Amino acid sequence: MRRGPLRSRVPAAGPAAPAPPPAPVVVPAFVPVLALALSLALALAGAAALAGPARADTVSPDSAPALRFVSYNICGNMCGADPYDNERRIDSVVAQAAAATWNADQVFLQEVCRPQYDEILRRLAPLGFHGSYGATLGGRASVCGGADYGNAVLVKGPVTDSAELDLTVGGETEPITVPCVRTLLQGRTSWACSVHLYWDDGTLAVPEAEELASRAEAWEAQGLPVVLGGDFNHSPRTATLTPFYDPSAGDDGQGVFLEADETDSDFFDPATCTAGSDPLCRSGEPTRNEKKIDYIFLSACHFTSPRGDALPLDPSVSDHRMLRGAAARSAGCRPLGSSAAALLPRSLPSPGAAARPPRPRSRRSAPDRSGPTPPPRPGSGPSPGRSAA
Repeated sequence: MRRGPLRSRVPAAGPAAPAPPPAPVVVPAFVPVLALALSLALALAGAAALAGPARADTVSPDSAPALRFVSYNICGNMCGADPYDNERRIDSVVAQAAAATWNADQVFLQEVCRPQYDEILRRLAPLGFHGSYGATLGGRASVCGGADYGNAVLVKGPVTDSAELDLTVGGETEPITVPCVRTLLQGRTSWACSVHLYWDDGTLAVPEAEELASRAEAWEAQGLPVVLGGDFNHSPRTATLTPFYDPSAGDDGQGVFLEADETDSDFFDPATCTAGSDPLCRSGEPTRNEKKIDYIFLSACHFTSPRGDALPLDPSVSDHRMLRGAAARSAGCRPLGSSAAALLPRSLPSPGAAARPPRPRSRRSAPDRSGPTPPPRPGSGPSPGRSAA
C-alpha cells in the first residue's frame, strides 16, 4: 500500500521562529561509488536467489525445435517390485506424446516387456503412432513373467519398412538386436532405431557400435535422415561412442551424427571442452547414476540445432533418467525427390547390405576419462534378461 508523508497529530502552537540552516555536510567522493556498487551487488544477489540454480539447458515444449524425440530405458523387467509402479511407467511414456508435455515424434524404449509395449502402443495409436518391437529373450518365467523382453521404437507416422539389426558379436549373455523402422518424420522419410549396446568394458560393445554406425551410415548415404536413440551403456568419450560422433564435436569423432545433448555447456567435460568458446562437446547430462550412457543421435547432414535434457529421476519407474531431445530440419541436405536424389536407388539396402563400403574406423581404445562403466544393479550381474545398466 502506498502511503503519503507522515503528519503530526499535535495542533500547531502558533508561528515559530525559523530554524537556522543546517551546516553543510562534506561527503567524500568515493561514497556514492561505494553505495552504487553495494546497490548493484544486492540487486544481483536478489535476482540470483529468485532464479535458483542456473540450468541453461532446460528444454521446454515452448522453446525446443520442432522435431521431438524421447529415449528411455524403462527397466521393465527388473524394476518390478516396490517402489516401482508399472502403471506409472506406462503413463510416463504415453504422456510424452501430449502436445502440452513434449509432443514427441519418436520414442525409443529399452528393457521393455512385450505387454508393456503393447499397452503403450494401444494408447498411442489414436495419436497416429506405430511401432516395432524387437525381442532379445522370451519364454522364461524369470523374465517378464514368461513374456518377451527387448527393445522398441514407436513413431508418429506410418511404418513403410522395418529392419532388425543383429549386432551380436559372440560372448554376450543375450542377443544384441536393434529394431528399426522406416517412417515419415513430419512428412520426411527417415529411419529410426532403438539401441541397447552391451554392458561390458567395451570389448564387445565397440564392434557392436561400429557395426551399427556402418548400417546407419548406409541409410544416411542414400539421403535419408537417421535417428538412433537408446542406452549405449558407455560414456561419451569412450571408444564405444567414437563411431557415432561427428568430428565437429571434437575428441576424434569418426561418425556422421550430432547428439541431442552435446550443446549443453553446463555439462561440458572440462578436460576437453571450454564452455563459452566450444559450441559442442562429447559430453552431456548424466542419465544413470553420475554418468551419461543414454543418447539420441541425429544424422548431422539432416538435422541442426540439437537440444537435449535429462529429466529428474523417477524412482517409481526406472533407475535411468528419461532423455528428451529436439532438433530442427537442416537445409544442408538435398531431400529425396530432388534431381540429385532421383539418381538414388528406389529401395534401401537390406539390413545386411551397405550402400557404400564402411569407412575405415580406428580400433584403438580411446581412454575413458569420465569414469568406469556403471556397476551392475544390486543382485543382477550380467544375467539373461538383465543388462548391467
